[in-house]
Amino acid sequence: MSVILRLASRLIVTIVIAFPFLLAGGYGLVEPDFPELVAIVCLLLGAGLMCLGFYMGLTGVAPTPTMVNDERLIILRHPTMRPAYARMISSIPFFLAAGYLLQFTQQPYIFPFVPFVIGMYFFLKGVMKYLRNLHITYTVTDRRVMQLYKFLWLSTKEIPVARIVSISEARSFFEILTGRGSVVVATGIGAQQVIRIEEINDPTPVASALREMMPSTLNDLNILEFARPDLNQSPSINDVLRDREAEKRPKQIKKIEALSSSIELESASI
Repeated sequence: MSVILRLASRLIVTIVIAFPFLLAGGYGLVEPDFPELVAIVCLLLGAGLMCLGFYMGLTGVAPTPTMVNDERLIILRHPTMRPAYARMISSIPFFLAAGYLLQFTQQPYIFPFVPFVIGMYFFLKGVMKYLRNLHITYTVTDRRVMQLYKFLWLSTKEIPVARIVSISEARSFFEILTGRGSVVVATGIGAQQVIRIEEINDPTPVASALREMMPSTLNDLNILEFARPDLNQSPSINDVLRDREAEKRPKQIKKIEALSSSIELESASI
């Protein structure tokens, strides 16, 4: 049931995104004063968004990775859609301004064209962000941290939990206001050693769960000693004293044996 509701919500969002362009294109074909080229562009754009949205909605998000034996799923997150919705909504005033200049004024077409292009920029940025976030999955298990992306191909990145050396949270001013942010997990230096769990709602529990699974200080020392055997070459004071006692013990045993044998000889002579 949840799968059906999730699919229906995606299809509704696709219709809401593409319907204004289809409506504007249909109105342009009926209205003789509306530029025919603009109407055709709107129809093609609306049809393209509809097809792309339906395809990506039906393919769904990247699947949960196959777990190994005794592996436990802890966190499964997807990026929030708020940034995508905000960009699409911010394009509405520019479209309204372009429509007003086109229909209710006698200004040259260049004047409505400029706000239309600006609105299309924000709108397409929001659409691409929405379609991208739709196919990203962040997974945390008791063994791995994974990032999966699936559209026309499947791309995965994994980091073993035992190798995590750094966990940090990153939030901009607007992300703090909207309760979202990113968690950066690193095992070293380089793009392949870092996973950014970006634009998720309430990232603090994710960071806390990862910090609890980080290797302890004792484990870090054991790993360091195993990787640096030269650290164990300098013996401690206890080891030195133990070695000295071990060297003295045979001499003491010989003295005791010699003393016992002399006592036996004296007792035999008596």
